[in-house]
Amino acid sequence: MKRLRFNLFIFLLIFIGVSPNILAKASTPYFDMVGIHKELSLGTHNNVAVNSQGEIIIVDGDKHRLLMVDSIKNYVENFQIKLEHRDKPFTPYGIYIDSTDNIYIANPDLHVVLVIDSNGNIKNRIGGFGSCLERPVDVTRDADENLYVLDMIGPKVHIFNSDGKTLESIQIGVELKDSYAIALDIDLNGNIVVTDKGLRKVLKITQSRQIVELEKIDYGEDKLMAPSGIAIDESNSLFITDYFNNTLYQFDNTGKLIKEHLLVKEFLKHPSSITFYNNNVYIINEGNDEILQFELKHAESSIEHDLLGERYFIKGFYKEAIQELNTAIELGYAFTDVHYFLGLSYYNMENFQKSIQHLEKSLKVNPKDIDASFQLGNAYHKVNYIDEAIGRYRDVISARPDHLLAHYNLGNSYLKLGKPNKAESHYRDALHISPEYIDAKIGLGRAFLERNENKEPEKIFFEILQDNPGISQAKYYLGLTFFKQGKYKKAIKTLSMASQEGPYYVDSLYCLGLSYKAIGKDEDALKNFETVLSIKPDHQGARKLIR
Repeated sequence: MKRLRFNLFIFLLIFIGVSPNILAKASTPYFDMVGIHKELSLGTHNNVAVNSQGEIIIVDGDKHRLLMVDSIKNYVENFQIKLEHRDKPFTPYGIYIDSTDNIYIANPDLHVVLVIDSNGNIKNRIGGFGSCLERPVDVTRDADENLYVLDMIGPKVHIFNSDGKTLESIQIGVELKDSYAIALDIDLNGNIVVTDKGLRKVLKITQSRQIVELEKIDYGEDKLMAPSGIAIDESNSLFITDYFNNTLYQFDNTGKLIKEHLLVKEFLKHPSSITFYNNNVYIINEGNDEILQFELKHAESSIEHDLLGERYFIKGFYKEAIQELNTAIELGYAFTDVHYFLGLSYYNMENFQKSIQHLEKSLKVNPKDIDASFQLGNAYHKVNYIDEAIGRYRDVISARPDHLLAHYNLGNSYLKLGKPNKAESHYRDALHISPEYIDAKIGLGRAFLERNENKEPEKIFFEILQDNPGISQAKYYLGLTFFKQGKYKKAIKTLSMASQEGPYYVDSLYCLGLSYKAIGKDEDALKNFETVLSIKPDHQGARKLIR
């Protein structure tokens, strides 16, 4: 399937005239959704591994069982594990599967690592009561078949040889009676990596037994990454699931963050464990009681970077979209869509000058692109190139007379130029297309206010608020209408109800202060002007009135 997809991709590159030899300076790793295995009835304390047949083995600590999910037949069955200690239930936490499909299970309640064959028979026990293992929660092996066991008591990493003899016990950081260190793995250089969900840390134990903390991910407001599962791919990159913040991070082997894998973010809900198999990653999603399967891909050619950039754009990750789309251009991708999506991405990042540059390039190649022309008008409007914005909106309307937003935005542009009559005409055109379009109704009311025809806007804003009492913009303009009519008490009542957020809050406060001042309540007026300045220190009107 991979060969077929690659050949098809090469054909596409040749067909559209792009050389397949054009590759990125550095490829971009990303994950594509493959499938979801749902309704597993998992508890917590889960971990996952995949055997040589592609069968997914899950440990379910809370329900004292192993589950097997056949990735082709999609069925689930129990492994029945027989133990000698009947008073102690089978409580699996960590799992590792070797090349011959032996399953290694860390069982904290029995202080043991069980070695189980593919039929569910116990082949060996490492540790046990009275051994160095106190509460083993995860397990893995290195290239020399040494066994590494993470112990929550300590916390420690114990290393055993293939015969079960203890080789070394490594104390991890400060000694604790019981920690929340929950997962470990070994990278290709022999470094041990441990996640501590409680301390919000990922620790690397080097071959010289130095303990290094990986780069911290800080979300602000004391909210850090909550690392849970670990997986290491063939390039020695480290992948960490973030249990509480629902995301997946990739670090290099020095501990530096490479990227957050944003395209998987929407699927994740309390991801607890992760493993790789054949370039696919499997993640246990405890929050949705499922296993997610993604394929790890790398964007290398210009067209791949362009397509990846568009996917980031669609998901709303504009910074990443800009990076990928610019890489596509650097690699020779010159089709108009790349400039169109770059223009929109820069617009959403509020870099309007860059947005204008790319939308103009898009239109230079395809001057009849209505969407690009409309978006260029919006960008012009944002930087106060109002005449240029009007020109673009008129071009759009000429090509599509029923373009609702072009009429509405053209009304806004004329209103900004102080031409309320022309603004009114286009707001009415918008309302003819969509009679219940509230923004156009508000615009129409504003056009009347600009002409000091106050009775009509009072009626418009009042009707809007009857059906939609939460629209703060309508409250502000109704209050302003009352103020301009000298109905100060009505203005105060209306403006006091405006929500304490949004772009019209400061204007509402300022007008409220003016209304109080008009009826002689100078102390109340002063409080509002001071609040205005606390939010917007450069507000000249409020500053003059408190001197």
